[in-house]
Amino acid sequence: MKLVGNDIVYLKAKNCLGRSQDSRFLNKVLHSSEHEILEKSAFKDHFLWLFWSVKESAYKCIKRAYPEFKFSPTKICPKNLSSDALNNYIATSRITNDCSHLKVPLQNTFTYDVLTPNATLFGQSVFSNNFVYTNVCANKSDLDRLNWCVKTIENPSYKSQSLAIREIFVADYLQENVSLKQYRAEIRKKQHSYPELYINSIKQPLSISFTHDYIYLAYA
Repeated sequence: MKLVGNDIVYLKAKNCLGRSQDSRFLNKVLHSSEHEILEKSAFKDHFLWLFWSVKESAYKCIKRAYPEFKFSPTKICPKNLSSDALNNYIATSRITNDCSHLKVPLQNTFTYDVLTPNATLFGQSVFSNNFVYTNVCANKSDLDRLNWCVKTIENPSYKSQSLAIREIFVADYLQENVSLKQYRAEIRKKQHSYPELYINSIKQPLSISFTHDYIYLAYA
């Protein structure tokens, strides 16, 4: 079973804007290599929240294989990224429009390795004008084949987000697996655990990750 984690950050949230100027926060969450990239950035807030989304996604991914793994953001960082390449990407290749169901073309994403204390993972991210979204997988081949989607909803309340992403994933899954439409499909999630798909009360061998921020939802 593939291991996957994902994360989305709404870049225009009040607690995100200008946070790249908070040196105390940066020292708590950034690896030394990320500090160096951030210093050369023309889009400092974008870079910061990219790094954060990578850390969150990697944590979700690696926690599945190493349940004892503790979240330590300064020990998780992307590799093979340069400030020049990121500056150019954000200026030229970010998505300029949002829609209710966003399947992002691969040419609008960028990939990199992710270093963690336990293993090297593989990441893929995309920027829009409003968000940064990241997937992280344990195997590069899984990342290449990963089925993922970003969507929007009207009600940004946490309860609405959590319910909506479950319903959206199940509907999309059944749409792609027509033979299962006659069965009852549901997402179950115990406290502090991962979402799991059940078909007729039988757990399916899938690794699923959900994320949401403001009106943006995503699954992988």
